[in-house]
Amino acid sequence: MVLRSNSLSVPKWRGFNWRAGFALAFVIVAVWQPAARAQAGFATEATSVLMIDVGTGTTLLSKNPDAPVAPASLAKLMTAERVFAALAEGRVNLGTPFKISEYAWRTGGGPSGTSAMFADLNDQVSAGNLLRGMIIQSGNDAAIAMAEGLAGSEADFVADMNKRAAELGLAGSQFANATGLPLTATPTVESAKVTMRDMVRLARHLQDAYPDKYGLFSEPDFEWNGIFQRNRNPVLSANLGVDGLQTGFTDASGYSAVISARRGNRRLVLAASGFKTIESRASGLRELIEWGFDAFVLRQIAAQDTIVGMADVFGGTAPTVTLMTAEAASVLVPVDAGERLSAQLVYRGPLRAPVVAGTQVGKLMVRLDNEVVREFPLVAGEAVVPGGMRERAMGALKELAFGWLR
Repeated sequence: MVLRSNSLSVPKWRGFNWRAGFALAFVIVAVWQPAARAQAGFATEATSVLMIDVGTGTTLLSKNPDAPVAPASLAKLMTAERVFAALAEGRVNLGTPFKISEYAWRTGGGPSGTSAMFADLNDQVSAGNLLRGMIIQSGNDAAIAMAEGLAGSEADFVADMNKRAAELGLAGSQFANATGLPLTATPTVESAKVTMRDMVRLARHLQDAYPDKYGLFSEPDFEWNGIFQRNRNPVLSANLGVDGLQTGFTDASGYSAVISARRGNRRLVLAASGFKTIESRASGLRELIEWGFDAFVLRQIAAQDTIVGMADVFGGTAPTVTLMTAEAASVLVPVDAGERLSAQLVYRGPLRAPVVAGTQVGKLMVRLDNEVVREFPLVAGEAVVPGGMRERAMGALKELAFGWLR
């Protein structure tokens, strides 16, 4: 049994090349790649970046995505996840009051000189207002107050943050507090760290698991204690379709952000760290978002349940079986892809009867510049039952005579 590559029967369309060919015997099966990669190159000041297209799972830009960086206020996304979970589980509600302890006030409030909600010492503030204070104003006092209120202490809350991070697959991240504030005057990434890959994963989790709370990230402003503050997301009001999530800064990691934007039926999620100034972060994020939307186009290769070819069958009542797409085959590619885009169906054959209709028997490989950017499963379009002695003998003779040509 060898890996086979057949001509595809789907009609051509302009700018796309259906690739046919013959595979050699004993070719190693290609590794399945569920996340496509369609990078066309983009220069950015950020030292670590990951940007994905949510609908297709395409990685649009990847630059040191697994490099550990100091979390800064990006840690508040994990704090938000734990609070959202507590709300979803009914352990608290948006009206549940939390006390502003002296630790929360001094460490993250007005006296701290850091980003704050400016809640007063010993105030009782509802979970809903604290969430807005943390998400919109990046209030460190709000984050600490919720951590203490939910877990009894910030240390116990952090243990829960790290436990949940492991469950979510944030393998490169570790949290040391609820705020992302540096633990020492000279912070290092060894004590607390995140990666841009993990931050994209966390952002997607927040969007999928808590859609009723996600809208908090796009609220433009919040006022507490007579102090009006605008959302710290610098591209939220830039007419780019941005609706979240969080920004951060430390001396160790520079200016960072986790951003999500929607335009039409496309959504991007972007995490970037290492911008040198607050101004270059704002302009850099804008450029990245515009490039992510404008430099790529969605191409449909085949609709779901489209017959794209035939596969040989050995020992069955029929010599071939149709190959059908199990799902819509669409890829996100650079707008200038044109004839650089091609497709090829591959199966390991001949298939041996019985063949069960609807079972995966091959894959459709989509290439850009001869590099596989996406693979889609192909299923048998109909059943083929085992034949009698005559069919098996004829199949064996056919393989003996012509199998070496494939």
